[in-house]
Amino acid sequence: RVSYRATIALGPLRVYTGYCDSLAKAQQYLKVLTSIRARLDVADGHEVLATLPDLQVSDQPSLQDDNGDFAERVRSALAEESVARGVDLAEDLRLRCFALVSARRWVGAGLRTPTFKVGEHSGLEAGLRAWQRLIGALEAGSHDALSGPQSEQKEGPWQQVRQAYCDIWEERGRW
Repeated sequence: RVSYRATIALGPLRVYTGYCDSLAKAQQYLKVLTSIRARLDVADGHEVLATLPDLQVSDQPSLQDDNGDFAERVRSALAEESVARGVDLAEDLRLRCFALVSARRWVGAGLRTPTFKVGEHSGLEAGLRAWQRLIGALEAGSHDALSGPQSEQKEGPWQQVRQAYCDIWEERGRW
């Protein structure tokens, strides 16, 4: 049995739909996700948001950037598209999300947060908070690595990032 789902990158967030049996329906879901990204891109002042499989910290949206709060723009884009279509997108499309952040400096790869159901009570909020916590630890770690002694450059900052990552997974009940 073949199933389909649509996935899209919203900056560091990956948002995907639940599975469906119809390719045509999955293509409709992708159009909806593309519309959400377009709303976010307009608010962000970009034609297309970069996908972030493993970018450096400076390339990722910060908690507060020149265009306002990234998390708030994501919330707004989802809400506006739901209103425009007259449906609860999170429930009807069974949206889920996770975030990817770079930790290449320490582990040679990106870190992935747990997956959160967007329609679940505070699911989107939990996903955004997980991303914010990791970005905060990465930004603090990058700052510490630049200003700390050579011997502390890998151990101290990585411990902050590692602790935030472990806490996020433990709170989700999967560590």
